[in-house]
Amino acid sequence: MKKSTVYITLITLVALICVFSAIEIFKAPKAQGTDIISTDKNKLGNNKVISVIGQSRIFVQPDIAYISFGVQTEDKVAKTAQIDNSEKMDKVISSLKSMGIKDEDIQTNNYNIYPKERYDQNGKAHVDGYIVINEVLVIIRNIEKVGETIDVVAKAGVNRAGSIQFGLADQQKSYDEALAKAVEEAKGKAESVAGAAGVKIKDMLYISEVTEKEGIVIDGYMKEEAVQLADEAVQTPIQPGQLEVSAKVNVVYSY
Repeated sequence: MKKSTVYITLITLVALICVFSAIEIFKAPKAQGTDIISTDKNKLGNNKVISVIGQSRIFVQPDIAYISFGVQTEDKVAKTAQIDNSEKMDKVISSLKSMGIKDEDIQTNNYNIYPKERYDQNGKAHVDGYIVINEVLVIIRNIEKVGETIDVVAKAGVNRAGSIQFGLADQQKSYDEALAKAVEEAKGKAESVAGAAGVKIKDMLYISEVTEKEGIVIDGYMKEEAVQLADEAVQTPIQPGQLEVSAKVNVVYSY
């Protein structure tokens, strides 16, 4: 065999090897893509499914209120300001208890002492006295007494306005009602989708509660309103309004 013939044979072999290698390289992605699609189909199973979101909102009357307010006192001497504050707050708490409010429903949520400062023309700070603030949070379990409670504590010596927050004593009961309606809505939605597609829903394959945040979703829960306190507050009108309780579910039906 001539040298030229040997070279041609070698070149031909190398070319064939390259061609076969290229074929294998191009085959690999196609095979990999097929496996991925197959895996996704296996996840869905053999069922034909309709997936829907059911959402419900109900409005309920609040049955509990949280009121915050406080007593502020001032004096040249810090100790005197503290004593004065303590005496006034004791009177406020006694007035609350006289209305039938229990100890466990009265909670101190802020107590602060700080100097009352002024600055001279040179920017130097001078302490002219001390301010003491004592604030409490009170739970009102009879919502009809909210206005009366504000009047009583204002008369007893409260001079720092706070806020009113309305809520539900039994949140779960209202949420369960909203949840049940969300499931009903999901079923109705699935039936509408199936009807439009010319099929009928069969079994419920999957249901999941959809929570947008921790705990029960109550829009406007603990809705705040400002408490305006006057020296001689009389029959303060309070309107609790309504609270919106919402629930959401994800449901999958076969068809």
